[in-house]
Amino acid sequence: GWRASFAPMEQGNGVFLSPDGSMVVAIASNCLVRAFGQATGEVRWTSNPPPGDGSSSCNGGITFNDNADIPYFTYMVNDNVQGTISTRVIMGDIDTGDVLMTSEVLAGSSAGSPQTTLDGRHIMFTHNDGGTGIFSILDTMQDPDMSGMTPIISPIFSESNATEPFSAVGVFHDPNGGNYAGGLSTNRNDIFVWSLATNFDVNNTRPPVGEAGVFGFQFPVDFN
Repeated sequence: GWRASFAPMEQGNGVFLSPDGSMVVAIASNCLVRAFGQATGEVRWTSNPPPGDGSSSCNGGITFNDNADIPYFTYMVNDNVQGTISTRVIMGDIDTGDVLMTSEVLAGSSAGSPQTTLDGRHIMFTHNDGGTGIFSILDTMQDPDMSGMTPIISPIFSESNATEPFSAVGVFHDPNGGNYAGGLSTNRNDIFVWSLATNFDVNNTRPPVGEAGVFGFQFPVDFN
């Protein structure tokens, strides 16, 4: 066995096994990401998100996709500017830790970890602006804004719920079918599911549990 020192973690952070099993990748509450060799614990690489405005923190974990042209990991960063929270999605190269791309700055704080389509093209995630829940999608193949040091992309789709915030999003890859725009037997596109976060901490208070709600998203069968 082996042991390694690392930065402080909070609930939602953690240590995650890379898809090929060769590394464990840890993310801390200060957004430090570090990969260790699975067998001996040697440091493979260390990665930090591009600086944002204000102070940055992470309250989620890491998601991997090794089916994309460049296998990547992705996570979300919260930036705090005098009490105003915004969030960014970060993509990094699994092999080197180098940041490949980020989302534009988005409203609210991240809700857990992002998820990806099986082919790695799209990243789905939820973020909460006060009591408003937002579900957004990034297309990693869109032309990025190259005006800064790091390529930046904008969501191709966002949908919000003004009454209650959202939980983290989950995914079921390659289903047998789906109910959306293609029928039960033909739509094999990944299904993403999330719920209302009725006990979400808004302004350091926890409102009473409200009505339950579960949401689903699936691309149409002919989506390209």
